[in-house]
Amino acid sequence: MCDETGHVHAVSRPYAGSIHDKTIWNDESQHIRQNTRVLADKAYAGGTGEWQRLFRPIRKNEAKWKQDPVKAKAWNRELSKRRVKIEHVFAQLKTWRIIHHYFPQSPETYSTVLKAIAFIHNLNLKHRCDL
Repeated sequence: MCDETGHVHAVSRPYAGSIHDKTIWNDESQHIRQNTRVLADKAYAGGTGEWQRLFRPIRKNEAKWKQDPVKAKAWNRELSKRRVKIEHVFAQLKTWRIIHHYFPQSPETYSTVLKAIAFIHNLNLKHRCDL
């Protein structure tokens, strides 16, 4: 999880790659402060705390869309404007070669490496230096 400034605040515990994002959210959401708003993608439909603290785009086949498509489109557009910053942070973290080039990693090792990269990323933002 990261905020709108690009700072990473949490990295989940290790999960197998076959585990769905919503399942991870449902497992991990109780460890996140209750007043935290989470902006997610469509994959999180039906996740714990949806529309209270977990916000995602409205799908075209949902009742909210059918009731007011103009309002739903505006919601999706505004959500996308905010989420794109977060997606850019994830893309930056994934550019580190150690993640995908140097060694095959167990889920535990991958999680540790990602936490270290997130820490370095946050330091970089704090001191505004180029790596």
